[in-house]
Amino acid sequence: MLNGTNFKVRKKVVEKFIPTPKNLEERFRDLFLIVKSVRKFIEEIEQFFTKNEKMEMSNLLAKLISMKYKCK
Repeated sequence: MLNGTNFKVRKKVVEKFIPTPKNLEERFRDLFLIVKSVRKFIEEIEQFFTKNEKMEMSNLLAKLISMKYKCK
């Protein structure tokens, strides 16, 4: 049951779940930071795989060249 002492506490708990411009602004700001960090993480992974593919291609090319010269 609500009385004067626990009403303020209960009000704060309930207001967390009610969408208000202030709450939405905070939530979108947090979401934006998360999306930004995820995008940066994905870009780093793409760069890693690009470097890896280049290394694999150069290794494969070196193997093919050495195979060609060994056969002659």
